[in-house]
Amino acid sequence: MVSSTGTFVSCKDYDDDIDNLQEQINKLATKEDMTSQIATLQAALTTAAKDASDALAKATAAETAAKAADYAYTKKELTTDITKATQYDCGSTLPTIFGGFGTSVAAYGFDLSAQFSYQLGGKIYDGQYQALMHNGTSQGSAMHKDLLNAWSETNKNSDIPRLSQAAADDPGIGSQTTQDRFLTSSNYLCLNNLTLGYTFPKALIRPLELTNLRIDVHNDTQLFYYLLST
Repeated sequence: MVSSTGTFVSCKDYDDDIDNLQEQINKLATKEDMTSQIATLQAALTTAAKDASDALAKATAAETAAKAADYAYTKKELTTDITKATQYDCGSTLPTIFGGFGTSVAAYGFDLSAQFSYQLGGKIYDGQYQALMHNGTSQGSAMHKDLLNAWSETNKNSDIPRLSQAAADDPGIGSQTTQDRFLTSSNYLCLNNLTLGYTFPKALIRPLELTNLRIDVHNDTQLFYYLLST
């Protein structure tokens, strides 16, 4: 007895497979498309790199200009002519903080109270110090002891001008013009009031038909203590 088996595949099945394969191939990018996309990406990267380079160059230029401006502002040029001296911002006259406080203590009938005010920050112009720092042309006027430290051939590191009455050395008495060397710190602590009192025991004043007896001394004179600035 002879038998045989076989599988029959229709042409339509092959056609469907071919169509699906062709559809997948069509979805794949062609070589030309890939080349075009790569070229576009390279162009975008090149543009981004150029923009980044330009931004860095501008930032570097701005930093250089800022440093140059800061150097030009802070650089102290030396000159022998005070009228050509560079002007600088020397700070503010306004204090950073100010206020007042007080305290009182009592023991064994005695009491002590004090009232203070204070200020921290800011600068003031010391006109009295300026008047005392003259070059000797104001005959009969007091001179400040700091003038003993004036510039000389043996004291060249002094910030006090050389004492000279010659017009060529000090034209227009320029050594006494408004300068930052006469600025001083306005920090201070002030004792506004100080009171010391004593209250007598009632047993002592009862025979005098008094209900209370207290004596005190007080001082309202303002005593200033200028705090050194750092």
